[in-house]
Amino acid sequence: MDNMVHAVIGKSVKPLHFSIDVMFSVLKKYNSVQNALEIMVQGGEEGFKVLQYLTVLMANDAELCRRKEGYDPEPFIDEEDVSIRMKPSVYLNLQDAVCQAISEGYTQEQEDGNEETDLGLLELRKKAKAGN
Repeated sequence: MDNMVHAVIGKSVKPLHFSIDVMFSVLKKYNSVQNALEIMVQGGEEGFKVLQYLTVLMANDAELCRRKEGYDPEPFIDEEDVSIRMKPSVYLNLQDAVCQAISEGYTQEQEDGNEETDLGLLELRKKAKAGN
């Protein structure tokens, strides 16, 4: 199974997976993944909505991957599971996990074991960690 990033969502830890299907959904809604991430790291209500959207998409995509691999099904999440009532520290950690999952989706392992890094996504992750 692809590398997945794990994040606290509600009262549980869920994997996040950035696939082509997720990418196409983001492109339809935000015109580009970069645009969605920029809105997310700006914060505020609109940034939270993007975080919520990306989290639900990637958590449910990860669940589909788990099921395809033969793991026992777990419930899908919805927007209510990504609550605006979360602590700011949980919010920032979730932002980081979303950025990391997207970065993982664009990263391909090289034969020597080193991984390529998307510098644009890395910069967005730094902005998100610097604090909203």
